[in-house]
Amino acid sequence: MKIRLRTKLIVSSIVMNLLLLTVIWIKTKNMATVLISLVLLGGFTIFWLRLIQVKIKKSNFSIWWNGNLDINLEHISLVSNSEKRLANLIRNLKARNQSNQQIVKDMDYLKSQIENYDHEMDQIQVNIQRLNYELELNQKANQYLSEHTDHFIIELDGNGIIQKMNTLFETRLGYSSIDSKGLLFDSFVQQTEYDQSFSIKALLNATEEPIFINVLYANRQNNASEYISFRTIKMDSNTFLCLGKSISDEIAIQSRIIRKKKELDYINQINSALISNRSVEELLENILKKLEGLFNMSFGCVYMRNTENEWDLKSFLSKKIDQSTFNQTELEILFDADWLSNPDVRVVAIGDSFPMISDYAQYIAMAPLQVDGRVIAILCSGLGSKMNLNDYNILKMFNNQASIVVQRAIIYEKLRVQYFNTIEALVSVIEAKDKYTEGHSRRVSRFAVEIAKEMGYSSEEIENVEISGLLHDVGKIGINQEILVKRGKLTVEEYEEMKQHPEKGIQILDSINLRKEIKEGILYHHLRYDLSGYPKSNLNHLPPFAAIIGAADAFDAMTSARSYSQARTMEDSMTEIIRYKGRQFDPEVVSVLEQLIREKRHIIQKIIDDEQGESYVISSTLQTVATTGL
Repeated sequence: MKIRLRTKLIVSSIVMNLLLLTVIWIKTKNMATVLISLVLLGGFTIFWLRLIQVKIKKSNFSIWWNGNLDINLEHISLVSNSEKRLANLIRNLKARNQSNQQIVKDMDYLKSQIENYDHEMDQIQVNIQRLNYELELNQKANQYLSEHTDHFIIELDGNGIIQKMNTLFETRLGYSSIDSKGLLFDSFVQQTEYDQSFSIKALLNATEEPIFINVLYANRQNNASEYISFRTIKMDSNTFLCLGKSISDEIAIQSRIIRKKKELDYINQINSALISNRSVEELLENILKKLEGLFNMSFGCVYMRNTENEWDLKSFLSKKIDQSTFNQTELEILFDADWLSNPDVRVVAIGDSFPMISDYAQYIAMAPLQVDGRVIAILCSGLGSKMNLNDYNILKMFNNQASIVVQRAIIYEKLRVQYFNTIEALVSVIEAKDKYTEGHSRRVSRFAVEIAKEMGYSSEEIENVEISGLLHDVGKIGINQEILVKRGKLTVEEYEEMKQHPEKGIQILDSINLRKEIKEGILYHHLRYDLSGYPKSNLNHLPPFAAIIGAADAFDAMTSARSYSQARTMEDSMTEIIRYKGRQFDPEVVSVLEQLIREKRHIIQKIIDDEQGESYVISSTLQTVATTGL
């Protein structure tokens, strides 16, 4: 009976230790405190077990086989086995803690990378603003030069008699200001068969529209003249200031203005594309459209290297050639190794090499996009004539800017993929606490993405809906696991604790700079359409992301097996959601979900079956990032 009593004491000690550890975890939520307590309690237990073993040896008792005591060697080895299990538990808890710490470090690193990228975006925006400011200054300067520099200026009275003139008349036409004073201005004018309507009255009235006058040179040799556009400013009733501009000078200035403005406009546009486009595919399409506006090309295309180091057609633009026809041209044969080793913009004649497109273009301009000295893509433009030097320089400038933009876009997409991989890793840690909810956040996210697509959300909004769906239950990290895995109905106290998980989720994610609509989807996904539910709020209406996540969450809960319920069919689940349409669920979201089940049932079934599918962001960017090799 003494041995049975000691055995009971040993088992009781172990149970008490485990209960104490549970209380410490509930009170502190601190893994370090739990580990320290575990070591201390373990040491005490081991000491107690050793003491009992010594006393058992000294007691020299006998075990009788008359059925009164039923103790064998397994009771003696219990102590040793308990030691091993405690040691294994300590090692597992340490490994779990290290894994959580690594995830936090990865999140911090990713946050710093995003902050660095945001800083670069701010700097780019500053550069764009500076370019816009410089463009505005150039436009003002060019306007001033075209209107006031190198103007012929002459002052006339109401009868067209010269009062004074600037020195340009003397330097360009040979008329002295002193000698010309008092003469009629029409004596300087050469009448031709095209401008016989000229009169002093017409000149003095040219206050809005200019008048074109053929002014003779002073020496009158060979009737040489200069065609000048005059505009008149009425100073008073008898004083008129005529501003003249040589047509040849005006044409030259206008040509330079137009060319420079064209260059600056396209530099500004290609830099703006870095902010306005969210994917490499969209960016390449935008670049081709800009090229079409620059050079009036018959076709434009972009080739990129694939993982086998071969050239794939990534983007194509043409109003004249069908892409299926163009695919047979095999332009990549022009990308020879010698050129790629020392790439530069070049223009080649098509000739008879490409009969499929020879009717639409005579030349092909090829511009390599380089990143860190490596050609990652080639822009090709079909041209009706050979480029002049000015267009060639514009293409080189455009190509340099496009290379920078494409590199930044690829780096940004890599960061987005890493960001989503980290989020999914965090979600996997959360769902590991309950086998019944494993994959739940991923399915809710995919349901939400399909709803957002059907509702016409933009790419950026769909991406944010996906993030919100993945993280909507992150607050369950702070909920007691016994509540999460409990079979049957929760008590009032347990339900109140469970209701805290949306707010705990926001607290956990507070240090991450998430968009407002993402946080609303996480915080209010259990708030109903009539604003009942939890958490309590002062909202006037249910936020759109919360409406989508809430419906997707309920649909997945009903169509998947839980510890407290069996999985329902798609139709039964939809019937239940329709039943609470307008009270718990947003009517528009419910209608869209109904439409998805009718028209895209196979997609919804794949999600329900939890067939592995890539996230919206990763599926739209990962292939492009992989092919660049960056």
